[in-house]
This record gives sequence, structure tokens and C-alpha cells, in this order.
Amino acid sequence: MRWHAALGYVVLATLGALGVQLVAAGVRMLRGASFGEAAAAVMRDPLSLGLAQLLAFGAAILWGVRGHDGVPAREALALRPTSWTTLGLAALAGAALQLPLAEVGNLVHELIGRDLRHAHAVRDLLRIDGALDGVLVVLAVVVIAPVVEELLFRGLLLPGLARAYDERVALVLSALFFGLMHGRPAAAVVAFLAGLVLGAIRLRTRSVLPGLALHAMVNAVPVLVPPELFAIPSVNVFADEVLHVPLPLVLGSAALAAAALAALVWLDDADE
Repeated sequence: MRWHAALGYVVLATLGALGVQLVAAGVRMLRGASFGEAAAAVMRDPLSLGLAQLLAFGAAILWGVRGHDGVPAREALALRPTSWTTLGLAALAGAALQLPLAEVGNLVHELIGRDLRHAHAVRDLLRIDGALDGVLVVLAVVVIAPVVEELLFRGLLLPGLARAYDERVALVLSALFFGLMHGRPAAAVVAFLAGLVLGAIRLRTRSVLPGLALHAMVNAVPVLVPPELFAIPSVNVFADEVLHVPLPLVLGSAALAAAALAALVWLDDADE
């Protein structure tokens, strides 16, 4: 797979998701909302976000799998079983990586400014005011988003690029496209760095599942750790100004993530 073909899949999935969200906004407009009100409501609605990603990314993934003539989808997308220990280490690394990645985003915001309207939309998207809200947010952010993004970027695109280029080039390209898909500069930088880690795990373990576990846990921390239990600035505590994660938390969580990833690599070496 050449780089422009991989980028085409990303554009297809991204525009498809935007299209689904526009349809959802159109439905709200039929009920009397203005376009601005409808668009803002859709951005804050986990159900709309989850359905948009599931439909659009799912279509792109299915289209890509069709190119693997005679190869089962499970194999084409590297849905290879791996040990529970590997999955647990990947999940631990993901939970720990949330804090240093959040601080990287904060540093980018300090350099180039922050889109408060988007920040408020993200805050409202993650707000849980009841049991149904909790189910929808977890489903959209912790389940659907990691699954479809990992299957597309690390299941389909990364190995396809690795067949056309050196693995290191493929890793950087897939991470770059992953970052571009996230749009805004801070999110793009964070996603690029996360994409490098996720891609390296995929290449190392030859399975998309450890990366999926890591990705899910990165997304889960702001959702499943309430500030009443453990307040973490910019992760589960929001404000209009940039809030920085305390340095001891950043360093400690980075060290924990590094240890978990090193143990994962060691375990993979021992299994060979």
C-alpha cells in the first residue's frame, strides 16, 4: 500500500464520519434547531460520535479488507490472540500514558493557544449526568473509537504500508496520518506520539489487540476516574485556562508506562 492510498482511507473515514454527523445535525434542524445549535449539540453527543465513527470507519475497514482476496478478515486485520498478561501490561501502559500525553497537549496549547469552544465541547461530551450518559460515553469513547481506529490504522494501514516501505517509514507514516485525522494541533501532536507507540506495539506483537487495549485505557482515564476520587488537572478537571498535570504525576506515570511497555517487550521476547 502506497502512502497516498493509505491517506485515501483516512480521508474516506474522516469525511464519512463528518457526513454522518451532518445528517444527525440535519435531523435536529428538522425539529426546529438552527444549524449552529444542531452542530454544537451533535459535537457534544456521544451517541452521534459513536455512530459516526462506527459507520464511517467501519465502511473504510471493510473496503480495505476486500483487497485481501481470500484472506479472512481476522487475519487481514491482525486480530491474532495474545496472552492476558500482554493485554494487561498494554492496558496498564495506556492508563499511565494518559497523563504525560495530556501534558504534551497542554504544552502545545501554551505555545499556540487553545480553542475554548472545542474544549467546552469535549468537556460536555465526557460529562456523565446519569446511567445512560455513562453507558453512551463509555461505548463511544472507550469502546468504539479505540476499536475502529486501531483496526484502520494499525490493523489495515500499518502492515499495508510496511509491505511497500521500510517498517520504520511505515510506522511514522501511519502515526502521521493518525495525528492528521485528529485535526487540531494539540490533538494531532498527541495522537502522532500515541500512534508511534501503538504502531510499535503492533509491529512487535504482530497483533492489533495489545494496541487496542492500550488505546482503550488512554481514553478511559478521563471517563472512568471521577475528579471526586482523584482530581487530575486537564484530564478530569477542566477550566478555560490551561491546567497542567503536576510534574510528579507526569514523571511517575511516564515511568510506569515505560516499565509496562518494557515488560511487554520482554514477555514477547520470551514467547518467541
